[in-house]
Parts: sequence; C-alpha cells; structure tokens
Amino acid sequence: MGKHNARRAKQPRQRVTEDRPSPPTASTTGDSATVEEEPEESFPMEILNVQAEERVNTLPSVDHEEIDGNSDACGKEVKHLESRLKNVLESIQLSNSNSNPKIYQENVLFPVRNCVTEWLSIQKHYPPSDEESDPLFPPEKRKQVSLLIFQLIQYSIQCGPLAGSKPGYFKRCGGQVAKMVYDYLITIEDDLEFLGFTEKQTKVIATWKSNAQKAAANDKPPSKSQLKKQSKKSKK
Repeated sequence: MGKHNARRAKQPRQRVTEDRPSPPTASTTGDSATVEEEPEESFPMEILNVQAEERVNTLPSVDHEEIDGNSDACGKEVKHLESRLKNVLESIQLSNSNSNPKIYQENVLFPVRNCVTEWLSIQKHYPPSDEESDPLFPPEKRKQVSLLIFQLIQYSIQCGPLAGSKPGYFKRCGGQVAKMVYDYLITIEDDLEFLGFTEKQTKVIATWKSNAQKAAANDKPPSKSQLKKQSKKSKK
C-alpha cells in the first residue's frame, strides 16, 4: 500500500491555464466562421475556425503584384493597412492586462477602430468599380482585406474581459464593459455600407451590438471571477 501511494504521489499534476481565443485567420472563400445558437440567450454568434497554435504571422499577405501603374498609391495604402492589422493583433495577443476595462479599451477597441477607419478611407478613396476586373484594386483583394477587418473586429470582442469561446458574450463582463463595446460597435455599424462586409457578417455585427446594448441597460456587475481579472493592474 505504501508503494502504491508513493507512485500516486509522483504523478504530475495537470496545469490549469486560462482559455484564450485563437487569433483570426483569413479565407477568401466566404465568411470567417459558422453561426451557432447561444444556449443561454438563443441568438446567433460566430466562432473562430482556427487552430490554437496559429500565430499572427499566419495572416496571409495581400498580393500587390496585380496592383501596378496608376494604382501604386492604392497598393501602398493597402500594404500599410495590412501591416497595421498584424501589429494590432500582435499587440492584443502579447498583452497580459486586457482584462482591465480601461486597458482593454485603449489596447484593443481604439486600435481596432483606427484600422476600420483606415480601411473606410481606402474604400471611399478607391471605390469598387462596376467592371468585373478592377485594375486599380482587384475585387478578390478587396474581399480579402474586408474579411481581415471583420475578423479583427470579431477578435476584439472575444478577448480581454470578453475572452472565451464565443465573441460578444456579455453575461459575465458587467454593464460597464457592455456599454463600452456597444459604443464601439455603434461607430462601426455606421460605416458598414462602405466596409465591404457580407450580409451575414453585417447581421452578426448587428446582433453583437443589440446584445451589448441589452447588457449595458441591465447594468449588472461582473461575475466574481471577472471582477478579479478586471481589477488587475497593468504589468510593467
């Protein structure tokens, strides 16, 4: 019996780690994720279809070889945006303090909104052509960047105080965070017409906004576990 207990004592304990959402990856075949029912609130939510080990450098590069001649300026702007998207995503991933609402707003929501604003500017300055083949900004490239923007928005409400398997889950984060996200999504929804999102993606953003608004109106305090995480100060 003594030997049996000794063998049991030597067995290593499993290490418990905090769940973190995986970074978004791009696909040019359609929307970024599938819609599933949220069991507690019964509204459609999207889940990132990515591998846990994928890192920010797996985001595909926009091919600029087809953008030449008079489109050099457009190509440079798209390339700058692509670089910015990678930097913002990497910054979000590397931060250990995004559960704090103020830091989450400054490190996640504001930078992602700036990326959306930059993409909006490009879309308005180089509007889609009626031609099937746009020599200035090929439709497939435009679609690819729009998808990257959508996935970054999705990731922004699936990290920090909203970290979990589903984006935009407001049951535990508290009314303060919900109001913060609602204000953020309102500014994005105002520009959906120019962002190049699909009808499905547009509806998902509207669902996130609606549920953020409801959670903000209820103004419930965060759960005990979330309150503990949100109270942590930034690590220097």
